[in-house]
Amino acid sequence: MQPQQQMLVRRGDEHRANDPEDRRSVGDHSGELAPDPIPFETLQTFVRTTNRNMPPYREEILPDGDLADIYAYLQSIPKGPDAKSIPLLNP
Repeated sequence: MQPQQQMLVRRGDEHRANDPEDRRSVGDHSGELAPDPIPFETLQTFVRTTNRNMPPYREEILPDGDLADIYAYLQSIPKGPDAKSIPLLNP
């Protein structure tokens, strides 16, 4: 990972750490945001215009640069192991 990318990931993790509920999914959406987050533009549109459980966050509240940092953090989360590789799940 490039130093710039590492900084963005670190800043995104700091934003996540400031969320008291540590949300990793979006509103009523049952899918996880990581690994393999939705496209940035989709996330940005949702964050800016949602009318679900989460209030919309205008750019004055959550600047695009901060949202990009959060997205970089989401992209950095590795996939978990395949369930078939976990002995306890495969008796």
